[in-house]
Amino acid sequence: MTETRRLAAILAADVVGYSRLMGEDEAGTAKAVREHREAATPIAREFGGRLVKTTGDGVLLEFPSVVAAVECAIAIQKQIVERNSGVPEGKHVLYRIGINLGCGPSDRATYPLLSLIDFTTVAGPTSSTSRMCQSGRSVGP
Repeated sequence: MTETRRLAAILAADVVGYSRLMGEDEAGTAKAVREHREAATPIAREFGGRLVKTTGDGVLLEFPSVVAAVECAIAIQKQIVERNSGVPEGKHVLYRIGINLGCGPSDRATYPLLSLIDFTTVAGPTSSTSRMCQSGRSVGP
């Protein structure tokens, strides 16, 4: 039996300097990160994004196309610049974003955990995107 696969764009984002920010102001940082994530949710939906997984400072989103993922990333970065205005530079919440296109299994019956973690354990796109995100150079305003 041939496994059905599907093409998807995976966007991985995490907060630049999260450990430092948490060390300086845990409650304030957690609140700011949560608020930034909540503000970005409608943007991701607008571009057809689907939340796959969140971590303390990170998020994985799946998009039907690379174009949608890139447009979403640009819109989120623009929003972050606006949200950080008036905030002291040392407290800025900046996202490092990586995007990867790849194939993963599409059969949720064969892979029941996909409904919870999707590509995070069974396909290469997420691993590749996470590594790109971790090794990428952060670019700020």
